[in-house]
Amino acid sequence: MEQTSDLRKAVFSKRPALAKIYREFGHKSIFEYVNSWRLASPKKGSLLVSTIIELTGSLYGQGVANEVSGQLESHPLISTIDHHGILNHPFFINSNLLFSLNDHLKYLVCLSTASVSINNSSWPGCLVYHDEDGKFCKLPVTSSSNGMRSVFAEPAITQIQVEASFKRLEDANLSADKKLLIKSLIERHFTGQIFGLPGFSDQAAMLSFKLWREFFPGAAKVIYLPIEEVVSQILAELLKDPNHLFTLLLTQEPGWALLEKYLDGTEGGFTNAHKGSFLFWGLSGKKRRIHLRREGKKLVGEGGSYDLSPGVLAGYLERREIYPTTLTCFLVLLFYQMTCVGGFNQTTWLAGIKEKFIQLLQDPVFGEKYFGLIEDISTVPTDNFAESPLAFMETPAGRKKATGIDIFLEGNPLAYEKYRSQAAGVSLAESIDSELPKIFPIVFPAATR
Repeated sequence: MEQTSDLRKAVFSKRPALAKIYREFGHKSIFEYVNSWRLASPKKGSLLVSTIIELTGSLYGQGVANEVSGQLESHPLISTIDHHGILNHPFFINSNLLFSLNDHLKYLVCLSTASVSINNSSWPGCLVYHDEDGKFCKLPVTSSSNGMRSVFAEPAITQIQVEASFKRLEDANLSADKKLLIKSLIERHFTGQIFGLPGFSDQAAMLSFKLWREFFPGAAKVIYLPIEEVVSQILAELLKDPNHLFTLLLTQEPGWALLEKYLDGTEGGFTNAHKGSFLFWGLSGKKRRIHLRREGKKLVGEGGSYDLSPGVLAGYLERREIYPTTLTCFLVLLFYQMTCVGGFNQTTWLAGIKEKFIQLLQDPVFGEKYFGLIEDISTVPTDNFAESPLAFMETPAGRKKATGIDIFLEGNPLAYEKYRSQAAGVSLAESIDSELPKIFPIVFPAATR
Protein backbone atom coordinates (compact mmCIF):
# COMPACT_ATOMS: atom_id res chain seq x y z
CA MET A 1 0.00 0.00 0.00
CA GLU A 2 2.94 2.31 0.62
CA GLN A 3 4.19 1.67 -2.90
CA THR A 4 0.69 2.29 -4.27
CA SER A 5 0.58 5.59 -2.40
CA ASP A 6 3.93 6.61 -3.90
CA LEU A 7 2.79 5.64 -7.38
CA ARG A 8 -0.44 7.58 -6.92
CA LYS A 9 1.42 10.75 -5.91
CA ALA A 10 3.78 10.47 -8.86
CA VAL A 11 1.10 9.77 -11.46
CA PHE A 12 -1.26 12.42 -10.11
CA SER A 13 1.50 15.02 -10.26
CA LYS A 14 1.53 14.49 -14.05
CA ARG A 15 -2.20 13.89 -14.53
CA PRO A 16 -4.02 16.37 -12.25
CA ALA A 17 -7.40 15.73 -13.88
CA LEU A 18 -7.12 12.04 -12.96
CA ALA A 19 -6.28 13.08 -9.38
CA LYS A 20 -9.42 15.22 -9.28
CA ILE A 21 -11.55 12.34 -10.55
CA TYR A 22 -10.02 10.05 -7.91
CA ARG A 23 -10.74 12.51 -5.07
CA GLU A 24 -14.29 13.35 -6.14
CA PHE A 25 -15.56 10.00 -7.36
CA GLY A 26 -13.18 7.33 -6.02
CA HIS A 27 -15.69 6.25 -3.35
CA LYS A 28 -18.31 5.34 -5.99
CA SER A 29 -18.53 1.93 -7.59
CA ILE A 30 -17.53 1.91 -11.25
CA PHE A 31 -21.18 1.38 -12.17
CA GLU A 32 -22.34 4.34 -10.04
CA TYR A 33 -19.58 6.55 -11.40
CA VAL A 34 -20.37 5.85 -15.06
CA ASN A 35 -24.03 6.65 -14.44
CA SER A 36 -23.10 9.94 -12.77
CA TRP A 37 -21.22 11.34 -15.79
CA ARG A 38 -22.14 14.95 -16.52
CA LEU A 39 -23.17 16.10 -19.99
CA ALA A 40 -23.15 19.41 -21.81
CA SER A 41 -26.25 20.60 -23.66
CA PRO A 42 -25.22 21.30 -27.25
CA LYS A 43 -27.55 23.07 -29.64
CA LYS A 44 -29.85 20.82 -31.66
CA GLY A 45 -29.06 19.94 -35.27
CA SER A 46 -25.32 20.65 -35.17
CA LEU A 47 -23.08 19.90 -38.13
CA LEU A 48 -21.13 17.51 -35.88
CA VAL A 49 -24.18 15.36 -35.15
CA SER A 50 -25.42 15.45 -38.76
CA THR A 51 -21.97 14.36 -40.00
CA ILE A 52 -21.85 11.48 -37.49
CA ILE A 53 -25.32 10.41 -38.61
CA GLU A 54 -24.43 10.61 -42.31
CA LEU A 55 -21.33 8.43 -41.84
CA THR A 56 -23.24 6.03 -39.58
CA GLY A 57 -25.95 5.63 -42.21
CA SER A 58 -23.46 4.95 -45.01
CA LEU A 59 -21.79 2.17 -43.00
CA TYR A 60 -24.44 0.67 -40.77
CA GLY A 61 -27.70 1.54 -42.53
CA GLN A 62 -30.30 4.27 -42.13
CA GLY A 63 -32.22 2.45 -39.41
CA VAL A 64 -29.18 2.42 -37.11
CA ALA A 65 -28.39 6.03 -38.09
CA ASN A 66 -31.89 7.17 -37.08
CA GLU A 67 -31.57 5.53 -33.66
CA VAL A 68 -28.09 7.00 -33.12
CA SER A 69 -29.46 10.42 -34.08
CA GLY A 70 -32.16 10.20 -31.43
CA GLN A 71 -29.65 9.08 -28.81
CA LEU A 72 -27.18 11.91 -29.52
CA GLU A 73 -29.95 14.51 -29.37
CA SER A 74 -31.10 13.28 -25.95
CA HIS A 75 -27.77 12.03 -24.58
CA PRO A 76 -24.85 13.74 -26.39
CA LEU A 77 -22.01 11.48 -25.29
CA ILE A 78 -19.22 9.90 -27.35
CA SER A 79 -16.03 8.02 -26.56
CA THR A 80 -12.71 9.24 -27.94
CA ILE A 81 -10.57 6.61 -26.20
CA ASP A 82 -10.18 3.91 -28.83
CA HIS A 83 -7.68 3.51 -31.63
CA HIS A 84 -9.43 2.81 -34.91
CA GLY A 85 -9.00 -0.79 -35.90
CA ILE A 86 -10.60 -4.18 -35.35
CA LEU A 87 -12.11 -3.94 -31.85
CA ASN A 88 -10.55 -6.75 -29.84
CA HIS A 89 -7.61 -5.45 -27.80
CA PRO A 90 -8.03 -5.45 -23.98
CA PHE A 91 -7.51 -1.66 -23.91
CA PHE A 92 -10.69 -1.07 -25.87
CA ILE A 93 -12.70 -4.08 -24.74
CA ASN A 94 -12.49 -2.56 -21.27
CA SER A 95 -13.12 1.05 -22.30
CA ASN A 96 -16.28 0.00 -24.12
CA LEU A 97 -17.40 -2.26 -21.28
CA LEU A 98 -17.27 0.78 -19.00
CA PHE A 99 -18.94 3.00 -21.59
CA SER A 100 -21.73 0.43 -21.91
CA LEU A 101 -22.55 0.62 -18.20
CA ASN A 102 -24.31 3.93 -18.83
CA ASP A 103 -27.98 3.01 -18.69
CA HIS A 104 -29.02 5.68 -21.23
CA LEU A 105 -27.16 4.16 -24.15
CA LYS A 106 -28.33 1.76 -26.84
CA TYR A 107 -25.27 2.57 -28.96
CA LEU A 108 -21.66 3.24 -27.94
CA VAL A 109 -20.65 5.98 -30.36
CA CYS A 110 -16.85 5.85 -30.60
CA LEU A 111 -14.92 8.46 -32.58
CA SER A 112 -11.75 6.39 -32.70
CA THR A 113 -8.26 7.60 -33.64
CA ALA A 114 -7.12 6.41 -37.09
CA SER A 115 -3.91 8.43 -36.93
CA VAL A 116 -1.98 5.57 -35.30
CA SER A 117 0.23 3.26 -37.34
CA ILE A 118 -0.88 -0.23 -38.30
CA ASN A 119 1.86 -1.66 -36.03
CA ASN A 120 0.80 0.40 -33.00
CA SER A 121 0.89 -1.55 -29.72
CA SER A 122 -2.91 -1.79 -29.85
CA TRP A 123 -2.48 -3.88 -33.05
CA PRO A 124 -5.40 -2.39 -35.01
CA GLY A 125 -4.99 -4.80 -37.94
CA CYS A 126 -4.85 -7.99 -35.87
CA LEU A 127 -7.03 -10.35 -33.94
CA VAL A 128 -5.27 -10.83 -30.58
CA TYR A 129 -5.62 -13.59 -28.01
CA HIS A 130 -3.78 -15.47 -25.24
CA ASP A 131 -2.52 -18.93 -26.14
CA GLU A 132 -2.54 -22.08 -24.00
CA ASP A 133 0.52 -20.83 -22.06
CA GLY A 134 -0.99 -17.39 -21.42
CA LYS A 135 1.22 -15.67 -24.01
CA PHE A 136 -0.26 -12.65 -25.82
CA CYS A 137 -0.44 -13.48 -29.54
CA LYS A 138 -1.37 -11.66 -32.74
CA LEU A 139 -3.19 -12.96 -35.80
CA PRO A 140 -2.65 -10.29 -38.50
CA VAL A 141 -5.22 -9.78 -41.23
CA THR A 142 -3.68 -6.66 -42.77
CA SER A 143 -0.51 -6.47 -44.81
CA SER A 144 2.73 -6.53 -42.82
CA SER A 145 4.79 -4.98 -45.61
CA ASN A 146 4.47 -1.43 -44.25
CA GLY A 147 3.74 -1.50 -40.54
CA MET A 148 4.32 2.24 -40.17
CA ARG A 149 1.45 3.07 -42.52
CA SER A 150 -1.30 5.14 -40.93
CA VAL A 151 -4.53 3.27 -40.19
CA PHE A 152 -6.28 6.25 -41.83
CA ALA A 153 -4.65 5.32 -45.16
CA GLU A 154 -4.42 1.52 -44.82
CA PRO A 155 -5.79 -0.25 -47.92
CA ALA A 156 -8.65 -2.72 -47.70
CA ILE A 157 -8.14 -6.26 -46.42
CA THR A 158 -8.33 -8.83 -49.22
CA GLN A 159 -9.57 -12.40 -49.33
CA ILE A 160 -5.98 -13.53 -49.87
CA GLN A 161 -4.89 -11.89 -46.61
CA VAL A 162 -7.70 -13.57 -44.70
CA GLU A 163 -6.73 -16.96 -46.14
CA ALA A 164 -3.13 -16.27 -45.06
CA SER A 165 -4.40 -15.72 -41.50
CA PHE A 166 -5.89 -19.24 -41.55
CA LYS A 167 -2.43 -20.65 -42.30
CA ARG A 168 -0.97 -18.69 -39.36
CA LEU A 169 -3.79 -19.96 -37.16
CA GLU A 170 -2.81 -23.55 -37.90
CA ASP A 171 0.54 -22.93 -36.19
CA ALA A 172 -0.99 -21.25 -33.12
CA ASN A 173 -0.52 -22.75 -29.66
CA LEU A 174 -4.24 -23.35 -29.23
CA SER A 175 -6.43 -26.42 -28.98
CA ALA A 176 -8.00 -27.68 -32.18
CA ASP A 177 -11.44 -26.65 -30.91
CA LYS A 178 -10.31 -23.07 -30.28
CA LYS A 179 -8.67 -22.82 -33.70
CA LEU A 180 -11.91 -24.00 -35.28
CA LEU A 181 -13.95 -21.44 -33.33
CA ILE A 182 -11.68 -18.57 -34.39
CA LYS A 183 -11.72 -19.71 -38.01
CA SER A 184 -15.51 -19.93 -38.03
CA LEU A 185 -15.73 -16.44 -36.47
CA ILE A 186 -13.55 -15.01 -39.26
CA GLU A 187 -15.48 -16.86 -41.95
CA ARG A 188 -18.78 -15.48 -40.65
CA HIS A 189 -17.72 -11.86 -40.65
CA PHE A 190 -14.84 -11.41 -43.11
CA THR A 191 -17.26 -11.83 -46.00
CA GLY A 192 -18.02 -10.35 -49.42
CA GLN A 193 -19.71 -7.35 -47.77
CA ILE A 194 -16.45 -6.50 -45.98
CA PHE A 195 -14.32 -6.98 -49.09
CA GLY A 196 -16.61 -4.60 -50.99
CA LEU A 197 -15.70 -1.65 -48.73
CA PRO A 198 -13.13 0.83 -50.10
CA GLY A 199 -10.50 0.77 -47.36
CA PHE A 200 -9.44 -0.76 -44.06
CA SER A 201 -10.94 2.13 -42.10
CA ASP A 202 -14.48 1.26 -43.23
CA GLN A 203 -13.80 -2.45 -42.86
CA ALA A 204 -12.56 -2.00 -39.29
CA ALA A 205 -15.67 0.01 -38.41
CA MET A 206 -18.00 -2.71 -39.72
CA LEU A 207 -15.98 -5.59 -38.25
CA SER A 208 -15.88 -3.91 -34.84
CA PHE A 209 -19.67 -3.57 -34.89
CA LYS A 210 -20.07 -7.27 -35.76
CA LEU A 211 -17.41 -8.71 -33.43
CA TRP A 212 -18.59 -6.73 -30.40
CA ARG A 213 -22.03 -8.31 -30.90
CA GLU A 214 -20.35 -11.75 -30.84
CA PHE A 215 -18.41 -10.95 -27.66
CA PHE A 216 -21.27 -9.27 -25.77
CA PRO A 217 -24.70 -9.87 -27.32
CA GLY A 218 -26.37 -8.31 -24.27
CA ALA A 219 -24.47 -5.02 -24.43
CA ALA A 220 -25.18 -1.76 -26.23
CA LYS A 221 -23.96 -1.86 -29.84
CA VAL A 222 -20.65 -0.28 -30.86
CA ILE A 223 -20.49 2.36 -33.59
CA TYR A 224 -16.91 2.96 -34.77
CA LEU A 225 -16.12 6.05 -36.83
CA PRO A 226 -12.62 7.50 -37.31
CA ILE A 227 -12.57 10.93 -35.66
CA GLU A 228 -10.28 12.29 -38.40
CA GLU A 229 -12.87 11.42 -41.06
CA VAL A 230 -15.69 13.08 -39.11
CA VAL A 231 -13.72 16.25 -38.46
CA SER A 232 -12.33 16.42 -42.02
CA GLN A 233 -15.84 16.45 -43.43
CA ILE A 234 -16.94 19.11 -40.95
CA LEU A 235 -13.98 21.38 -41.70
CA ALA A 236 -14.40 21.01 -45.47
CA GLU A 237 -17.94 22.33 -45.02
CA LEU A 238 -17.03 25.13 -42.58
CA LEU A 239 -14.27 26.42 -44.85
CA LYS A 240 -16.93 27.43 -47.38
CA ASP A 241 -17.85 30.27 -44.99
CA PRO A 242 -15.17 32.99 -45.19
CA ASN A 243 -16.36 34.46 -41.88
CA HIS A 244 -16.41 31.27 -39.82
CA LEU A 245 -14.14 30.99 -36.77
CA PHE A 246 -12.38 27.91 -38.15
CA THR A 247 -11.78 29.57 -41.51
CA LEU A 248 -9.94 32.31 -39.61
CA LEU A 249 -8.01 29.91 -37.37
CA LEU A 250 -6.95 27.46 -40.07
CA THR A 251 -6.36 29.65 -43.13
CA GLN A 252 -5.49 33.22 -42.09
CA GLU A 253 -2.44 34.82 -40.52
CA PRO A 254 -4.32 36.36 -37.53
CA GLY A 255 -5.83 32.93 -36.76
CA TRP A 256 -2.48 31.14 -36.91
CA ALA A 257 -1.04 33.80 -34.61
CA LEU A 258 -3.81 33.18 -32.08
CA LEU A 259 -3.35 29.41 -32.19
CA GLU A 260 0.39 29.75 -31.73
CA LYS A 261 -0.08 32.26 -28.92
CA TYR A 262 -2.49 30.15 -26.88
CA LEU A 263 -1.96 26.51 -27.88
CA ASP A 264 1.71 26.21 -28.81
CA GLY A 265 3.46 24.09 -26.19
CA THR A 266 0.30 22.47 -24.85
CA GLU A 267 -0.01 18.70 -25.08
CA GLY A 268 -1.03 18.05 -28.65
CA GLY A 269 0.44 21.37 -29.76
CA PHE A 270 2.75 21.80 -32.72
CA THR A 271 6.25 22.87 -31.80
CA ASN A 272 7.98 19.50 -31.65
CA ALA A 273 9.03 18.22 -35.06
CA HIS A 274 9.10 14.66 -33.73
CA LYS A 275 5.89 14.57 -31.68
CA GLY A 276 3.23 16.68 -33.29
CA SER A 277 2.19 18.57 -36.38
CA PHE A 278 0.69 21.96 -37.17
CA LEU A 279 -3.08 21.30 -37.11
CA PHE A 280 -2.89 18.54 -39.75
CA TRP A 281 -0.86 15.44 -40.49
CA GLY A 282 0.50 14.79 -43.95
CA LEU A 283 0.90 11.40 -45.63
CA SER A 284 4.10 10.23 -47.28
CA GLY A 285 4.21 8.29 -50.54
CA LYS A 286 4.11 5.12 -48.44
CA LYS A 287 1.09 6.52 -46.54
CA ARG A 288 3.01 7.05 -43.33
CA ARG A 289 2.00 9.92 -41.09
CA ILE A 290 4.38 12.87 -41.47
CA HIS A 291 4.94 15.99 -39.41
CA LEU A 292 3.93 19.29 -40.99
CA ARG A 293 5.19 22.73 -40.00
CA ARG A 294 3.82 26.08 -41.06
CA GLU A 295 5.95 28.25 -43.31
CA GLY A 296 3.99 31.36 -44.21
CA LYS A 297 0.75 30.34 -45.91
CA LYS A 298 1.77 26.73 -46.43
CA LEU A 299 2.23 23.52 -44.51
CA VAL A 300 5.57 21.92 -45.33
CA GLY A 301 6.75 18.39 -44.66
CA GLU A 302 8.57 15.39 -46.06
CA GLY A 303 5.84 14.79 -48.65
CA GLY A 304 5.83 18.32 -50.06
CA SER A 305 3.83 21.44 -49.23
CA TYR A 306 0.14 22.21 -48.80
CA ASP A 307 -1.47 25.57 -49.46
CA LEU A 308 -3.62 26.85 -46.60
CA SER A 309 -6.17 28.86 -48.55
CA PRO A 310 -9.75 27.75 -47.67
CA GLY A 311 -10.79 26.08 -50.93
CA VAL A 312 -7.50 24.28 -51.42
CA LEU A 313 -7.38 23.08 -47.80
CA ALA A 314 -10.95 21.77 -48.09
CA GLY A 315 -9.89 19.85 -51.20
CA TYR A 316 -6.97 18.21 -49.41
CA LEU A 317 -9.34 17.08 -46.65
CA GLU A 318 -11.97 15.77 -49.06
CA ARG A 319 -9.35 13.80 -50.98
CA ARG A 320 -7.84 12.47 -47.71
CA GLU A 321 -4.40 13.85 -48.59
CA ILE A 322 -4.02 15.33 -45.11
CA TYR A 323 -6.06 14.87 -41.96
CA PRO A 324 -6.56 16.78 -38.68
CA THR A 325 -4.42 16.22 -35.61
CA THR A 326 -6.05 15.26 -32.31
CA LEU A 327 -5.73 18.88 -31.16
CA THR A 328 -7.71 20.10 -34.16
CA CYS A 329 -10.29 17.35 -33.62
CA PHE A 330 -10.77 18.31 -29.98
CA LEU A 331 -11.16 21.99 -30.87
CA VAL A 332 -14.01 21.01 -33.20
CA LEU A 333 -15.66 18.79 -30.57
CA LEU A 334 -15.44 21.60 -28.01
CA PHE A 335 -16.85 24.09 -30.53
CA TYR A 336 -19.94 21.87 -30.86
CA GLN A 337 -20.09 21.21 -27.09
CA MET A 338 -19.97 17.45 -27.43
CA THR A 339 -19.24 15.57 -24.20
CA CYS A 340 -16.40 13.08 -24.51
CA VAL A 341 -15.48 9.98 -22.53
CA GLY A 342 -11.70 9.81 -22.16
CA GLY A 343 -8.79 7.87 -20.72
CA PHE A 344 -6.21 8.84 -18.09
CA ASN A 345 -4.25 11.00 -20.56
CA GLN A 346 -7.21 12.58 -22.29
CA THR A 347 -8.96 13.87 -19.18
CA THR A 348 -5.96 16.09 -18.39
CA TRP A 349 -5.20 16.89 -22.04
CA LEU A 350 -8.76 17.86 -23.03
CA ALA A 351 -9.14 19.99 -19.91
CA GLY A 352 -6.01 21.92 -20.92
CA ILE A 353 -7.17 22.39 -24.51
CA LYS A 354 -10.56 23.63 -23.29
CA GLU A 355 -8.90 26.19 -20.99
CA LYS A 356 -6.62 27.47 -23.77
CA PHE A 357 -9.44 27.57 -26.34
CA ILE A 358 -11.50 29.75 -24.01
CA GLN A 359 -8.51 32.05 -23.51
CA LEU A 360 -8.13 32.30 -27.28
CA LEU A 361 -11.79 33.25 -27.71
CA GLN A 362 -11.38 35.90 -25.00
CA ASP A 363 -8.52 37.56 -26.88
CA PRO A 364 -9.12 41.32 -27.33
CA VAL A 365 -9.07 40.89 -31.11
CA PHE A 366 -12.56 39.34 -30.87
CA GLY A 367 -14.10 41.81 -28.42
CA GLU A 368 -17.40 40.32 -27.21
CA LYS A 369 -18.05 38.37 -30.41
CA TYR A 370 -17.67 34.91 -28.87
CA PHE A 371 -18.97 35.50 -25.34
CA GLY A 372 -21.91 33.15 -26.00
CA LEU A 373 -19.65 30.43 -27.38
CA ILE A 374 -17.31 30.83 -24.40
CA GLU A 375 -20.23 30.31 -22.04
CA ASP A 376 -21.30 27.20 -23.95
CA ILE A 377 -17.81 25.67 -24.05
CA SER A 378 -17.36 26.38 -20.35
CA THR A 379 -20.16 23.90 -19.59
CA VAL A 380 -18.49 20.99 -21.43
CA PRO A 381 -17.28 18.34 -18.94
CA THR A 382 -13.80 16.94 -19.59
CA ASP A 383 -13.58 14.49 -16.68
CA ASN A 384 -15.69 11.52 -17.80
CA PHE A 385 -13.21 8.69 -17.41
CA ALA A 386 -13.49 5.13 -18.77
CA GLU A 387 -10.15 3.38 -18.66
CA SER A 388 -10.46 0.85 -15.85
CA PRO A 389 -10.14 -2.93 -16.25
CA LEU A 390 -13.10 -5.28 -15.82
CA ALA A 391 -12.35 -8.25 -18.08
CA PHE A 392 -9.67 -10.63 -16.75
CA MET A 393 -8.79 -14.26 -17.37
CA GLU A 394 -6.65 -16.80 -15.52
CA THR A 395 -3.79 -18.35 -17.53
CA PRO A 396 -0.75 -20.53 -16.70
CA ALA A 397 1.24 -17.27 -16.82
CA GLY A 398 -1.03 -15.57 -14.28
CA ARG A 399 -4.00 -13.25 -14.51
CA LYS A 400 -4.26 -11.38 -17.82
CA LYS A 401 -6.56 -8.72 -19.25
CA ALA A 402 -8.84 -10.61 -21.63
CA THR A 403 -9.10 -9.83 -25.32
CA GLY A 404 -12.37 -10.02 -27.21
CA ILE A 405 -11.27 -13.34 -28.74
CA ASP A 406 -10.48 -14.71 -25.26
CA ILE A 407 -13.98 -13.81 -24.11
CA PHE A 408 -15.50 -15.33 -27.25
CA LEU A 409 -13.57 -18.57 -26.70
CA GLU A 410 -14.78 -18.73 -23.11
CA GLY A 411 -18.25 -19.25 -24.56
CA ASN A 412 -20.17 -17.65 -21.70
CA PRO A 413 -23.41 -16.15 -23.09
CA LEU A 414 -23.76 -14.15 -19.87
CA ALA A 415 -20.25 -12.64 -19.96
CA TYR A 416 -21.57 -9.10 -20.25
CA GLU A 417 -23.94 -9.54 -17.32
CA LYS A 418 -20.99 -10.88 -15.28
CA TYR A 419 -18.86 -7.81 -15.97
CA ARG A 420 -21.79 -5.46 -15.37
CA SER A 421 -22.36 -7.05 -11.97
CA GLN A 422 -18.65 -6.91 -11.22
CA ALA A 423 -18.62 -3.16 -11.92
CA ALA A 424 -21.08 -2.64 -9.06
CA GLY A 425 -18.68 -4.26 -6.58
CA VAL A 426 -15.43 -2.43 -7.39
CA SER A 427 -14.81 1.19 -6.47
CA LEU A 428 -13.37 3.63 -8.97
CA ALA A 429 -10.46 4.27 -6.58
CA GLU A 430 -9.62 0.55 -6.38
CA SER A 431 -9.78 0.32 -10.16
CA ILE A 432 -7.48 3.30 -10.73
CA ASP A 433 -5.04 2.05 -8.07
CA SER A 434 -4.81 -1.29 -9.86
CA GLU A 435 -3.76 0.50 -13.06
CA LEU A 436 -1.08 2.73 -11.52
CA PRO A 437 1.83 0.36 -12.31
CA LYS A 438 0.76 0.46 -15.98
CA ILE A 439 0.25 4.23 -16.07
CA PHE A 440 3.50 5.16 -14.30
CA PRO A 441 5.92 4.15 -17.12
CA ILE A 442 3.71 5.90 -19.67
CA VAL A 443 3.78 9.30 -17.97
CA PHE A 444 7.41 9.12 -16.73
CA PRO A 445 10.29 8.64 -19.20
CA ALA A 446 12.64 5.77 -18.37
CA ALA A 447 15.41 8.12 -17.25
CA THR A 448 13.24 9.68 -14.51
CA ARG A 449 11.45 6.63 -13.14
